[in-house]
Amino acid sequence: MERDIISLISRLSADNPDNNPLTTLDDSRQILVKMAVEKFDEYVSKRDEKNIVYLLKIFFLLGETNEGIRRFSIYLCSYISNKCELLITTNKSSSQSSEFVSANLITEILEFVADTLKNNSMYVETYCGPGNIFGLVSSVHCVVDRYVKCVVERFYAYHHLDELCSMLKKSNSNSLSSKRHDSSAQSINRDKILDSSELGSDRVLVIEPIIVETLQIITCSELYLRFIQRRISADIKQCNLAEDDFKKKSNKISKFFENSQLVCQVQDLLSKYLNLEQYYLRVTIMKALSSDEVDKSNNVWCFIDDVFFITKKSLIRSLSSGNVDTICAMVNHSCSILIDLMVNDFLGNIIRTGFPSGWVQDAYSYVQNSVAVAGSLSSSSSIVNAPTVSSFNMIGPNALARYHFLVTLNSIEASQKNLLSLVNHLESELNLLYQNQEINSQKLNMCITELKVSISDQLQALLDSAFEHLSTSVIQSQVKTLLNVFKSLKYDLLEEDLDVFAANDRWIESCIAHTEDFLRPFRSVLSTENNDRFVLILINEILHQLDQLIQRKSFSRVSSILVTMEYFHFDVHLCLTPFSFFILNSIQSFFFLFKIVWSYSVRERIS
Repeated sequence: MERDIISLISRLSADNPDNNPLTTLDDSRQILVKMAVEKFDEYVSKRDEKNIVYLLKIFFLLGETNEGIRRFSIYLCSYISNKCELLITTNKSSSQSSEFVSANLITEILEFVADTLKNNSMYVETYCGPGNIFGLVSSVHCVVDRYVKCVVERFYAYHHLDELCSMLKKSNSNSLSSKRHDSSAQSINRDKILDSSELGSDRVLVIEPIIVETLQIITCSELYLRFIQRRISADIKQCNLAEDDFKKKSNKISKFFENSQLVCQVQDLLSKYLNLEQYYLRVTIMKALSSDEVDKSNNVWCFIDDVFFITKKSLIRSLSSGNVDTICAMVNHSCSILIDLMVNDFLGNIIRTGFPSGWVQDAYSYVQNSVAVAGSLSSSSSIVNAPTVSSFNMIGPNALARYHFLVTLNSIEASQKNLLSLVNHLESELNLLYQNQEINSQKLNMCITELKVSISDQLQALLDSAFEHLSTSVIQSQVKTLLNVFKSLKYDLLEEDLDVFAANDRWIESCIAHTEDFLRPFRSVLSTENNDRFVLILINEILHQLDQLIQRKSFSRVSSILVTMEYFHFDVHLCLTPFSFFILNSIQSFFFLFKIVWSYSVRERIS
């Protein structure tokens, strides 16, 4: 019977103080409460769960709900403590060096606590009504805090994690600082990358298992916290509280968890994980970049796939932390590392060094050349063999550097494809993990987009710079050499000179042959897309320089017919050349338009 009802009846029966049954009932209730307490303690000592649950219902019927929940919580705390002590003692006797011992121990503890709360909270809900789960959980959670802290401290001590993270944090900061203050060059010295002593490879092998175990502890703790918070939230909603009361209750619960030892422990673990993961990513990427092996099948640096595999591995691992700020920090760090180490320091260095000069001289030493001598109209005009390189790997002191320059072009293109694949995979994973969390999803997608745009822009700028360099330092000089003979030819022919000229003038055939020789070594190395772009630049340059030469020549009506026929032959030959469909159409378009310009220009300049 409720206390307020007993009090009311006591006042109504005050006129008969000698015979007050309520006093007797209240005394009896007190006796029952005392008996329930004694029996409860007895059943607790006997671990008689069935009667303990039964007495919880008795406390509720006696109007002592809070006392019943308090004692039931004490019982659960004792039960959980005994189990945790047993688990910890068992683990102490086993080898600490076994894989993920701390993470497995914490997982066992939290899973046991979660199962215990799940199985026993229903008794509180059934016998005591809604709104009482928080009281039960808050008591049990204090025990969880104590034992998880104990295991985490053992984990820290065994791996010297505080000292290790302090050292790695300093290393990460020094790396960023050195990049920020390096005013003498845009990138670090590649010799430093190649120096194995700078990589800390052995340390990385030790760190990775620590990273994985740290994440397991974080993930398990987060799952436990979400579980009990959902249970409490569902229990409060059943109380049908007023809005203000509901907010106050929710704030009280939130504050409790914010100040709990487990939450603080998770935050500290996240901080340490971030230091470990950032160091791991930086050092393993530096180690990958130290390789100068080339994938001969694709003519791409082997480290390209390795770098993006490492990056993907770290970022996917960060997703399991379940912490949005940590994920964003790792995405931003990955972006910085890829741009600084891979794009600027390695690929950028090779592109900025340029396509080594002297390749024409090397070609002359490999291919026997003759000197073109422009004769008079009556004498035949012979065409020289333009200098070409048949293989970047066979001749010249700079052949390997030239080969590496072209390999770097392919590697930039491969990096763009790998980046797109990485971003698509991350977006797919994030959509699955945060499909019902719009704010977190937007924040993470913004970070992923920034990663994609920043690296993609840097790669494209580097690729454009490389082709600009090839255009100015290689293509322009080669085209000039190819057209030297045409420059010396005269086209103000008379009709009687036509047969002699037609029999001896083969500059178009020679130009085509030497253009093919020029393209062959590039085509053997460059990817299809890069080769297409290279050919288009070459065609543009040929048309540009040829147009300039035409403007400085004079033509007779007879020679204009001959020149137009030669250009038709040039066009047909190019259509038969093994270019890709895209390039073939482009060349046909270029020369179709140029024939129109050619014919118009020649007619305008007929003498």
